[in-house]
Amino acid sequence: MATNELPASVPAEQALLGLMIHYPNAVTEAGEQGLRPEDFFDASHRRIYQAISELNREKKIADLSTLAGRLSDKGDLERIGGSSYLMTLYDLGDSEAKAIQYISTIQKKALLRRLMDEAKKIEEMCRDRSYAEDEVLDEARSSIVRIADSRRGSEFILSSDLAPKVVDYISSLKTTKKNIGVRTGLYKLDRNTGGFQPGDLVILAARTSVGKTMFAANIATYAAVHERKNVAIFTLEMPANQIITRMLAIDGEIPSEELKTGDLTPEHANALMESCSRLANAGVAIDDSSTIKVGEILSKCKKLRSDLEGKGKSLDLIVIDYLQLVTASKDRDNRQQDVSEISRGLKELARTIECPVIALSQLSRESTKRQGAPSLTDLRESGAIEQDADMVIFLHNTDENVEEKIDRNVKLTVAKNRNGSLMNMDMKFNTTCGIFKEVTDMYEEA
Repeated sequence: MATNELPASVPAEQALLGLMIHYPNAVTEAGEQGLRPEDFFDASHRRIYQAISELNREKKIADLSTLAGRLSDKGDLERIGGSSYLMTLYDLGDSEAKAIQYISTIQKKALLRRLMDEAKKIEEMCRDRSYAEDEVLDEARSSIVRIADSRRGSEFILSSDLAPKVVDYISSLKTTKKNIGVRTGLYKLDRNTGGFQPGDLVILAARTSVGKTMFAANIATYAAVHERKNVAIFTLEMPANQIITRMLAIDGEIPSEELKTGDLTPEHANALMESCSRLANAGVAIDDSSTIKVGEILSKCKKLRSDLEGKGKSLDLIVIDYLQLVTASKDRDNRQQDVSEISRGLKELARTIECPVIALSQLSRESTKRQGAPSLTDLRESGAIEQDADMVIFLHNTDENVEEKIDRNVKLTVAKNRNGSLMNMDMKFNTTCGIFKEVTDMYEEA
């Protein structure tokens, strides 16, 4: 084959189509093997196979007459060479036993063409200076994984195998009294969600100054210190030392003003040393890049996960503050397209790293013009974010003159929960230490 020719076997395509016209079982075999119209190199063969597949789904035999009629109805008969070409294919159909061989040959050639197409895309990205090296590398990896996954296809899972495993899983939850997901330390929320689950994209949104960054810091601190989870934090708005300062205040219940001035009471000075020891031994990794793309976040998380796995650990939670500050891979005039790309990228991040991702999000300006709890339509560029999110959590103040209060009443609303129920929960937000606590006298170890 000349080097400028694409991988293909037109004779195998012709012979297989001839067999399908001869033997209905060959059509069934092709479907079972996952053969698709796009696997055929020749455009006429793609149209013919599409027509044969349609007839098969309708429980009709694709003989010469029926097939010619279907192609004619679709306006494709002359495009494929007319009835005479169908007769040529019919004559090429030899042995039904060769169907598997022809299908395999066609699929292998299609695989090579797909790899060549992806290689061209990667080459174009390499030439495009708007893409970072890590983004190109991640796209190259992802494209190979997508192609490999498409080859594997899906297999049936028998209830006889799966049911006992599910029962064992349910029993383990009761006996261990532990969540499989990452717990927040808020009993009602953890009971409702089962903890944040691996692969989930959790959107945390609130109006300005409600405390969504502090709430995320509460979750990260609890997960890292009390649950011994490894947490990655991407803070695009403030430096890493400020994040650590907030986590120290939360863990030690220390007023932030004392940490700013260094004028600590003896009690708080001791609490600071103890919190410092706990955080120093906790698995918290912070990236405070002021600008970062989704592909770069994915690359950094992959490297961090690899480093942790080398120590027998895992990356358990990713926090991003906040979604609208993440940079799109390309400069566009359409902000909704940018946010859509970023949102999909964060969902892919959660699935690839196999841990929950909490992404903070702004609300639209319209939400600030009315009272009451935010709604899903208040998410800025809400369409893509709402679609990609597995869970959406809103925080909103329920007090008047909140600026004058140290302990604010804040309501948490789970407005979307793909894997569970919706809920509301009342909390107190202590602004001096940045601590959120649920309004309840009961706490059970979830």
